[in-house]
Amino acid sequence: MRDETIQLPKTFPPELVEVTRLIHGIPGSSLSRREITDIIEVTWGRETNAIVEIYINGVFVDDRSSFCDFGMLGSCIDSALEEWNELVEGYGATKDDRFEVSIAAWITDVPTLGYAHDDVFRHKRYHPLPKEGSAFFIGVPEAGLDSVQPEDLRTLRSVEHSRMKIRSSLWSDDENKAATAAFLMRISEDVRTVSLDAA
Repeated sequence: MRDETIQLPKTFPPELVEVTRLIHGIPGSSLSRREITDIIEVTWGRETNAIVEIYINGVFVDDRSSFCDFGMLGSCIDSALEEWNELVEGYGATKDDRFEVSIAAWITDVPTLGYAHDDVFRHKRYHPLPKEGSAFFIGVPEAGLDSVQPEDLRTLRSVEHSRMKIRSSLWSDDENKAATAAFLMRISEDVRTVSLDAA
């Protein structure tokens, strides 16, 4: 039997969230379309991602590999650094070059339906939101889903945010270390905050 749970390197305390789901009726039956509003317990998890990118004269031209965490929050950075070092060395990129190899990293906060079990590596695993069926709409007024413009509907879903450049072949060692340290500080916050910082 396949394990449908997900592993997240960091989680936050569970919180209660009011959600509305749309249940479609069955044609030809007395079961009509209806909305169900309920309070569910959501445990948010956090993971990070990183990507190696290439710029010429400050203009993006290519991205290379992308990396995600494995087991530990921020572990994607170590994997990205290996490729970054190889590219910087291979291309001979320097601080005074018009060619830049950089690493961008960002946070993904993931809503789950709570703890499921520990896996064989003793990592905690969580129940993801269902992939099938109606979305979990949030912030729906008492008048219901039809009272909200489609572009204004919000759903309970993963949120990517706080994208930052954490490494550049154009920066000094101190600047690279400072940028990486700032990102690591951001991901380790005990409170889940969403920031839409630009890269």
